[in-house]
Amino acid sequence: LADLTSSHRLSHEDISDILLTAEKRNMDVIPYVNTFTNMEHVVDNSDIDDMVKAFGGRRRNSWNTCHHHKLPESLITEMVDQSIAEFMQPVVVETGTRRSNLTDELLMNGVHYFSKVWGASSYKGTGRPGANYVHLRDTLANHVRWRAYINEVRQSGFAGLLLMGPSRHKHCAPLCELLPVALPSLVLAMDVIHSNFTLETGRQTAVGLGFNSFVYERPFIEAGRLKFPGSTVFKAVSELEVTMNNNQ
Repeated sequence: LADLTSSHRLSHEDISDILLTAEKRNMDVIPYVNTFTNMEHVVDNSDIDDMVKAFGGRRRNSWNTCHHHKLPESLITEMVDQSIAEFMQPVVVETGTRRSNLTDELLMNGVHYFSKVWGASSYKGTGRPGANYVHLRDTLANHVRWRAYINEVRQSGFAGLLLMGPSRHKHCAPLCELLPVALPSLVLAMDVIHSNFTLETGRQTAVGLGFNSFVYERPFIEAGRLKFPGSTVFKAVSELEVTMNNNQ
């Protein structure tokens, strides 16, 4: 893996300086290591034909890995070992409306190999590539399922749930579901994670943001006076989305 390292990588001295400076200022440092799913650089710069084929071909499916294929498995294991595995806290990302068996498998097995394992849901950026609008129905369903999992398991080693808000589906994709449009989804997500969601709590959240109510199934235009930053952008994009849907 040494041949794949960036020429702009941090040296051990650089990292020591960062940690020392952070300690002096009473700041925490949370390292972020691209290993499990951001594999474009590894595959696109690899001279191993078998590995390229295992990931579906060069510049095709290099952001996905086949967890049953031996070569990606051995590669990822080696990357974890070289990244000092004892300090890593992996994140299991599940943003679909249904939790998969693979997610359960990763969560259950992960706690045996790492000190902590995190789950991750998303409040934006995981719908359609190039989407303008966040569909609350899909993000809400994902949060509710994660909430049920947390209540059901509560196992030692499960650290908690991260709320993600990607700005694009992959590195070469266009921007989608920008933050002003997604703020209602973020507030709704935090409400779901911290309390049991009902239609009444959803209505209270909507009213607090200035909506009459949320429409979960489709984009909607709000005539009222909204109370959150970026609300003018939200209104404009909502009107655009409704108009586009009506013209299809």
